[in-house]
Amino acid sequence: MGNDMDINHWIQLLQVLVTLAKGIYSVLYDTLEGQPTKDEFYQMYSTTLELSELYYKRIAGKKASLPKSLYKYFAKLLAKYVMVKDWEEISSTYPPLEKA
Repeated sequence: MGNDMDINHWIQLLQVLVTLAKGIYSVLYDTLEGQPTKDEFYQMYSTTLELSELYYKRIAGKKASLPKSLYKYFAKLLAKYVMVKDWEEISSTYPPLEKA
């Protein structure tokens, strides 16, 4: 039963990470006036994730075995994972469709 709660927590957390990624994507889209490259997105998303309260309180801070010296590296790995796993969802939701 404890594993189910862990899995459910991870699923919820992934959805929050995807929602954050979509927000970053939309900001980049507006700023660049067009679709950002995956590299541009990754740089912004990994940095934002690394500096976010979400990352420190709900992810890195919950991992007693993760030394603070590895927080930045782990944030980059997590950002890459979310980007690779959910790129279609992240990049296809913006810009919003124009109403006819």
